[in-house]
Amino acid sequence: MQARAEKNFNKGADFAKLGDLEKAIALFDKALTLEPDNDMLWVLRGTMLDDLGRYADSLDSYDKALAIKSDYAVAWYSRGVVLRKLSRYSDAITSFDRALALNPNYSDAKKHRELAVRERG
Repeated sequence: MQARAEKNFNKGADFAKLGDLEKAIALFDKALTLEPDNDMLWVLRGTMLDDLGRYADSLDSYDKALAIKSDYAVAWYSRGVVLRKLSRYSDAITSFDRALALNPNYSDAKKHRELAVRERG
């Protein structure tokens, strides 16, 4: 990570630890303008947006991470969690399946997949 992006990332991580997710996201956004292909930053941004209940924005962040690195199991899992919250159960199951294909021992993905199957009916 280049120095300016890393500085914004570190400041953002500090704000996230303090619970100020809006400031953290703003700093992550600055880091992403310098390193738009940083899949990890997109996932972290998505997680914070999810925590704020901004599910559509969160989903967009996960999709950007997956456009960069399609074999990112955590991004697929996190995407599934948000889709479940949006009551898009079939899409959530597909995302959990992708996470499990990449990491068959991903216990959280297994658990959330089972919940999505039950919720879908």
